[in-house]
Parts: sequence; C-alpha cells; structure tokens
Amino acid sequence: TQSTWGTMDAMQPWKSYIYFFTMIFFLAWLVKNVFIAVIIETFAEIRVQFQQIWGLNRILDDEGNSQKLIPMSSTSHSNSNAGGWQLVTMDDNKPAGFAPILFQRLLQSNVFHISMLGLVFLDAALAASTSYEINDEEETAKYNEFLYYAQVVFTIIFVLEALFKIYCLGFTGYIKRNLHKFELFLAIGNSFHICKKLYHTQFTYFQVLRVVRLIKISPVTEEFVSKIFGPGKKLGTLVVFSLTTLTLTSAISLQLFCHVEALSQFATFPLAFMSMFQILTQEGWVDVMDAAMWRSGKDSTVTKAFVALYFILYHLFATVIVLR
Repeated sequence: TQSTWGTMDAMQPWKSYIYFFTMIFFLAWLVKNVFIAVIIETFAEIRVQFQQIWGLNRILDDEGNSQKLIPMSSTSHSNSNAGGWQLVTMDDNKPAGFAPILFQRLLQSNVFHISMLGLVFLDAALAASTSYEINDEEETAKYNEFLYYAQVVFTIIFVLEALFKIYCLGFTGYIKRNLHKFELFLAIGNSFHICKKLYHTQFTYFQVLRVVRLIKISPVTEEFVSKIFGPGKKLGTLVVFSLTTLTLTSAISLQLFCHVEALSQFATFPLAFMSMFQILTQEGWVDVMDAAMWRSGKDSTVTKAFVALYFILYHLFATVIVLR
C-alpha cells in the first residue's frame, strides 16, 4: 500500500492504479492459484513427449526434413497397407529463408543463442544501474550519457538479430513463433526509443520489456510461461469472467452501502471496486467487512449479521470458485 501511494505521488495516479492492479491480480490469482495446475499439466505433456522420443518414431531424412511414423488410415485405397505405418515428411525444421547453410547452422547453434541472451542480461544490468545523485550531478549526467549510447548499441544489435533471423527463416517462418513476434515488436519500439526526443519517454517500456527474453535461459521456464500465456482464449475467458464478477459485485455493494455515513470504502464505484478487489485478493478483507458492519448496523445486531454474511459469502465465492 505504501508503494502504491508513493508511486501515485511521484507520477500520474492512473498509471499507478493500472500497474499495481495488474500486478496484484496476476500475482495473487494467476501465479498462486494456477501454478500447481500448470506444473501438473506441463509434466504430463513432457512425459508424453519423452515417450514419443523413446519410441523412435521421429527421424530426419538426408535433406534435414523432419519425418514421423504415423499409422495409415484404415480407409487406404490399398487393402494390403491398411493398418500399417507410413513415413510422413514434416518440413517444420526446414529453413524457408535465403541464407546459406553456414548462417542457418549459426542461427541454430547454442553459441548464438547464449550470446544474445548474454547481451540481454548485460542490457538489463546496465539499465538497473541507473542512479541519480543530487550531490554529483556532473558525474550522473556523464553516466546517463554513457547509458544512452550503450542503449543505442544494444538496439542496433537486436535489430540486426531480428533481420538475421528473418534472412535465415524467411518472414513467414520467423513470424510463426510468438517469441519472434515479441522480439520484432521490441526491436521496432526500441528503434523509436533511441531517438533523442523520445528517449526516457513512454517508449522506455520497450527497453524494460526486453528483459522478458531471459525466460529462454531455461527451457522449463519458457515452457511454463508458454503454458500460462499461450492459450490466450482460455486465459482471456478466465480474466473476463473474473472482471465481470468483480464489476457486478461492486455495483451491488455500491447500491447497498453508498448511503452509509462515514463508510468511504463504498462512497463511489471506483472505491467499491477497489474494496471488492481487496476482498478478492484476500488481503485485509476483514477490515472492509468490519467497517461495513459497524457503520451499517450501529445498534442493530441483525443488520450486522446480514452484512457479515454478505461479505463472507462473497469471500467464499471469490476464493473457492473465481480464484480456483
């Protein structure tokens, strides 16, 4: 809470609301509640993949194309081959670009990938070293100028990396992977960011997001993130359901408690929304319930009981159904 108020005082309040609301929502809901389910599903799929690899049902032909043994259809024209196996060529690994074979091998080498990830880590480390010393403004200005030119060099390198991958894979083959789309998006955004007039503006977000590429250091981490954010339809449905539920309960609570004096948590819809979201995240929800109970019921024990029952049922619904 102190970080939220401090950020609101330092910058525009709506940015602070969006940032902390999104961070709390994803940390408290996605990571904490979907973590176990995703781990179980991921290991189940990895087990299936290992079973397929151990079965030796996938080989490479002389041209480097991926081939896979699959059962023939029972509706085959040749009755003698019905129920047998056939070797099907899969061109997933075949390069679609115009680069020579030497560049293709360089792109697929571990040295290339580790080098690029090392540059991403170095860029993040330099960005994290930014400091503003009031007592030594001249040294701070020199160091910030060094960071600017370092950012220009990093941006040029990563733009060349994207062009090199497009040259090797072809634009269609390059854009198939979501991670490549993200890399191209960052390369374009950072190209604008290094302009003097746009430096340290809203385009700085592109520089900050570059550190997300470090998830490729661990294949397990990359697979885990892919399982969480990959199925956008399922994830989007869950987010929309949660936001719809939160909006409806906030509107109901606003109508129930907006007339209560000295109850600031439900004076307006944004405040009611934040209060119900606080209960959804299970962070200090008892304080919200106590405030509504004592200010709504006053001398009426029955009213206090109904208010407590209302918030307890919402808390159970939010934790058992929405968050699970």
